[in-house]
Amino acid sequence: MTKEVSILLVVVGLTLLVSIGVIIYTQTSSSPSNATASSSNVWRNGAPTKGAKNPKVRIVEFADFECPACAEVAPMLDQIVSSHSNEVALQYRYFPLTSIHPNAMNAAIAAEISNTQGKFWQMHDLLFENQNSWASLSDPTDMFAKFAVLTGQSEAQFKQAYTSNKSSYMANINTDLNEANALGLPGTPSIYINNVLYQGNLTQTDLTSAVNQQL
Repeated sequence: MTKEVSILLVVVGLTLLVSIGVIIYTQTSSSPSNATASSSNVWRNGAPTKGAKNPKVRIVEFADFECPACAEVAPMLDQIVSSHSNEVALQYRYFPLTSIHPNAMNAAIAAEISNTQGKFWQMHDLLFENQNSWASLSDPTDMFAKFAVLTGQSEAQFKQAYTSNKSSYMANINTDLNEANALGLPGTPSIYINNVLYQGNLTQTDLTSAVNQQL
């Protein structure tokens, strides 16, 4: 065997190894977490839900309104539900990471107050779309009240609930927090699609593909 042929074989071999490594990395990074859960663990009756009434695919998102990645995922999930309104349902569950997001709990309470008025998803969208305007505020009360008005709620009624009766809106938030911790979820967003957990830097393609596999 000539020296040139030997060098060529080495180059080809290295190229194949690199290619295999890229394929393995791509498959690993785009695959769902191995964690699974029963529907009783992730689907909460009464939690904010939109989409199909009798869905073939149930998406449950544990999220934090102050989480930038959650803000990025929100319109992706909305697009999926809009495209499959008779087959897919989306449920939001509260997972405020208060150790790193100081206004996460306040935002969750604002959303839960809105939920009692039938305005959860409107508040959900405003909180994520305007995340940068309230996340760093020492007191986001006025900002949240403005959002409430935009959803059609009474500013005075919202402020009363938010400033004086916060504790009465904590039950569902605490239920979701406890279940997220029981499931061992490390962060947000944590998204279950028919009980399979997806995490990481998810793209529209990732989520759409995962849903399409269940349809």
